[in-house]
Amino acid sequence: MLCECVSALNQNKFVGIRNKLNFVDKTLLIREILKHRIVFISAPKGFGKSTNLEMIGLFLSNRHKKSEIAIHFKETKISDEMEFVKAHLGEYPVIQCDLL
Repeated sequence: MLCECVSALNQNKFVGIRNKLNFVDKTLLIREILKHRIVFISAPKGFGKSTNLEMIGLFLSNRHKKSEIAIHFKETKISDEMEFVKAHLGEYPVIQCDLL
């Protein structure tokens, strides 16, 4: 098992696809995840589990400056949730584990 801090911004899958033409905005998943104490995410290979988890980790992580994080969520669905963003963006220590 490999555990590491949230990856550098330039290595984050979400950051890599954020400005592509075929980007599907799933940022409201962040709000849904925080509604529950325990979450189990299961889907076949290639359905974006890792990318979505990196998106969630990036949004919540206090490893980077809030202004650096906010740039990547500008003009996404979650950016319309101003109170939520203010309360949670860059506020938590995040550990990301890859169980491969």
